[in-house]
Parts: sequence; C-alpha cells; structure tokens
Amino acid sequence: MKTFEDFPVGTRIRHLQGRTLGHEHRFFTSLCMNGVQLHFNQDFCEKDAVVRESFQGRIVVYGGYVFTLVRGLASPDLGEFAVREAGFANGRHLKPCFEGDTIYAESEVVEAAPSPDNPKLGRLEIKLTGRNQANDAVLEVEQVVDLLRR
Repeated sequence: MKTFEDFPVGTRIRHLQGRTLGHEHRFFTSLCMNGVQLHFNQDFCEKDAVVRESFQGRIVVYGGYVFTLVRGLASPDLGEFAVREAGFANGRHLKPCFEGDTIYAESEVVEAAPSPDNPKLGRLEIKLTGRNQANDAVLEVEQVVDLLRR
C-alpha cells in the first residue's frame, strides 16, 4: 500500500488504462435526468444549425460522464490508496468529447501537506487531467485526497 510520502509534489502519473466512448454515455445521461438533446438525440444534432456548425452534427458526450470516467481511470494508481476524498474543485471542460474518442487520465501532485484535522494523514492536492486520443486536454479538475502517513 502506498502512503502520503510516496507522492511528493511534482509527481506525475499517466494512468495506463483508457476508455473509448460509445453509446453507454446516453444511458448515464438519462439516469442523471439530463434532458439536453445535444447529448442523446442524433436527429436533433443533425438538424440544429448551431450543433451542425459547432460540432459537425455530432452528439456531445455529457461532461458529467467524462468527469466520472476520468476520475475512475485515475483511481487504481492513486485514489485506491486514499483514506478519503476531501473534494473536487474548479473543474472545467476544455474540449467536447464524442462517441469514438478514447479518454485517458493524468494526475499531477501540486501540493502536499499534513491533513488539517488528522495528524496521521497527509493531504494531496492533485491536478487531474482528462485527455483524448490526440493528447488534447478535454477536462481539468482539482482533486484533494487524504492518505495515511508512514
């Protein structure tokens, strides 16, 4: 098991697994009660002038799904060692994702300090980045996790 001290500031992890986006995001979008036609209605996307111009008439994968996927891809290398996830902040989508894109995750430790409420834990602030198959950043979010100290 890895501990807080195994992740000094500047540590970068390119998480090995990637996931190719398919139709499964449409079901997730429906479960989240997201009714935006851009995320699941191909006919709408092909006929709407703005969607045709901006996204070539393609369905755009719901950003909540992209966030969940990127977080999950990073989990085996870092999150599974966490005692708790203290939160996420300042997330932003940088590029749209489409069915057929393959998504990867990267983590960079930007700050490391003792946990403010438990001396047995260390707190890491991580910049979590989602990238597509062309290595373009599609998502950035700050993640805070607490790990056991040695």
